[in-house]
Amino acid sequence: MKRLPSLFDFSFLFFSPGHGRLAVFFFFALLVGCGSKNPVSSGFDKGPARFVVEGDRVVMTGVIDDGTLEVFKETLSRHPGIDTLVLRNVGGSLNSSVTFATGRLLRSR
Repeated sequence: MKRLPSLFDFSFLFFSPGHGRLAVFFFFALLVGCGSKNPVSSGFDKGPARFVVEGDRVVMTGVIDDGTLEVFKETLSRHPGIDTLVLRNVGGSLNSSVTFATGRLLRSR
């Protein structure tokens, strides 16, 4: 019986040197792929995106919508020492252009 590939089988893509762009692509493909007019429930936060600062990291929950980029910019300006973004229970995206713009901002830091 042939075994189906697991996440472990593809982990080399994320952890091999020189594959950073590929990892970023898959991250955003997952976020955009989750986008719909009715975000997925099943344990995900359905409210608008929120950012909570915990030391040098910021934790994001909720759905990426039209206001996410501005809230993220404001959070970064108030806390310039942030160096990590943690995605926790992100329910998808209602606006793919905001998702990509937020990703570009994050990558520029």
